[in-house]
Amino acid sequence: MTSFGALTNALTRRKIQVINHLLVLDIIAILLTILYAVYQGDLSAADPLIYTMSYSLVVFFVAFILIARHNERIFVNDSYRLVPTSDTGLYSANLLSAFISMIYLGVTQIIFSMIAAAMNFQQVMTTLGQAFEHSSPTPGSMNSRSEIIGALIGLVILMIVSTIFAWASISLIHLTTSALTAFLPDSRSRLYRFILYVVVIAAILYILGKIVNPIGDIFYGMVNDNSYYQIYLSSLALLVVAGLESAVNVYLLRNWVETTNW
Repeated sequence: MTSFGALTNALTRRKIQVINHLLVLDIIAILLTILYAVYQGDLSAADPLIYTMSYSLVVFFVAFILIARHNERIFVNDSYRLVPTSDTGLYSANLLSAFISMIYLGVTQIIFSMIAAAMNFQQVMTTLGQAFEHSSPTPGSMNSRSEIIGALIGLVILMIVSTIFAWASISLIHLTTSALTAFLPDSRSRLYRFILYVVVIAAILYILGKIVNPIGDIFYGMVNDNSYYQIYLSSLALLVVAGLESAVNVYLLRNWVETTNW
């Protein structure tokens, strides 16, 4: 049996390669934008950091899509499905490697932002200092320093859990569709597969909507109560839903999903 660690390392390396290609494009885009601003003569001291953080949003979005695509290909790839490991191990290693690759991307983006901030370190520190000066406690509002830090940490955790939940949901749609394809009159027909995908996506999104809507109510209560603790409750609720989705995904992977030689 292939160890879980070895399988995770192998999957992580492939995804890190995808991230590295994306980072090269990110660096080129940042440098070209800065050079263009210099050429135009309107580069301000804060622009390098603004450009870097702006491109980070695009990079994270593209990376999420590429990693999700890579995840789903592994589930129907002969080479990986024939690895001597359990379906639970393959699914868990795949999800963990995706998470590690996104953490790697996050660390690189922090480093890029620190380098950009270092170009005008004094102004950045002054801005941060002013932000904390205006965070003095006010009765009935969530703006003390500890609350702000707690809310920021909660939002980071929520973003991480939301990413895992989104990957699990995408896998649920893909694996459900792959399992149902075997029952189609013509499993190779693109029209039949397209209709099936639309139906499955609509059905799963409807079910998830019924489950996730209460989490939105938690956010609504958080805004009204000026409490950041409910961010953590939302993260926990999403994590539970992602766990249930993952259990269904493993069941489908073990009993119904066949490879497609990708």
